[in-house]
Amino acid sequence: MALASAGAYLLVLDAQRTETARFEAAAGSRVRSAGRVVDRELQATRGSQSRDAELQRLLEALTAPGERLVVAAGDGRTIAAAGDPASADTKARFTHPLTGAEGFVALELPRPQPLARHGWLAAMHLAVLGMAALLVYLAARRVATLFTGDVGRIRRALVDARNGVFCACEAAPVIRETTDLLPDIASLAAALQESRGALTAESITDPLTGLYNRRYFDIMLTHAFEQSSRRPATYLVMLDLVGFRAVNKRHGRHTGDLLLEEVARFLREHVRRSDTAARLGDDRFALLLNNVLPDAMVPWLAELLEGFDAGVRRAELGDAGRIDSALAAGFAPVDVAVYATPDDAVRAADQALYRALQAKSRGSRLQPAAPRAQGHEEPAASSRARATR
Repeated sequence: MALASAGAYLLVLDAQRTETARFEAAAGSRVRSAGRVVDRELQATRGSQSRDAELQRLLEALTAPGERLVVAAGDGRTIAAAGDPASADTKARFTHPLTGAEGFVALELPRPQPLARHGWLAAMHLAVLGMAALLVYLAARRVATLFTGDVGRIRRALVDARNGVFCACEAAPVIRETTDLLPDIASLAAALQESRGALTAESITDPLTGLYNRRYFDIMLTHAFEQSSRRPATYLVMLDLVGFRAVNKRHGRHTGDLLLEEVARFLREHVRRSDTAARLGDDRFALLLNNVLPDAMVPWLAELLEGFDAGVRRAELGDAGRIDSALAAGFAPVDVAVYATPDDAVRAADQALYRALQAKSRGSRLQPAAPRAQGHEEPAASSRARATR
């Protein structure tokens, strides 16, 4: 009984640690991303009298519900802030230093309640483990002195079920009760494995579109960068949904969500299963394309944009009727021979996207990354390009 109770306790404790680690990783990634955007905005508006106002608008655009973003000077003085502050006893604060100026970006958000999102799952685990613990207790009480081998087998099965490595391949037990018990443990192991799979999928998936989220994209980008020295480089494509904010403003967020779902459906239909399609946030999407010849990138992306124009650009979306939208794209190789870090490849693709957005009035919505030049960096699409819409 004590062993089963310990197993249940360890399971709940593991779920709590997993939730806390996921929360801290997502918040850390979020504040770093916001810090990079603020850095680019400060560089772009250096010396401008309207810098603080532009910074305030940028923070309001970056802040999600329940969050608070603060840009502070090196002495702690607040320069700009957006969002609702959480109470001091429930908030978590994450900071990221600014590289282009003395100061930092702080992200404040409420701490997650332990097991708040997965309470039903923990209850199911405890209920199943309680039944298994009772069966283990009854069997061990009757035969503990004579059949210690079977008791040890049951213990190993429960630990393996908790750790996700259960295998019903040991020798047949001696006691009949143990024979009846092992199938229940196998069912428990299958239920736990299914629950772990569901939690893993939830942690790497964008809830609205079903595409991969920023967390999984960063993992795959780093992996592709590390592998680029041993195999053909992966190509990173940054996609921006032109006119999305106008759709939200004119027709409401529901219509905007429908449009994002249509874009996700289109990307899933046109990207190979070996590639990665992700939504990075708002109207920004990204693709990681494996084993693509450099000469084939522009024709393939041009065909992708044409396919979007033909199938989605003027789609009928609910009561809003026909919505006019378009995609713009910038791309760069994820190659250790070209860039020093994965973030450099992201910046290059982001700058190419910025040029594509600037050139869309001339009929060009696709741009490759420019050759690298010392001492020169273009403004990134995530900050200045949005001001052109």
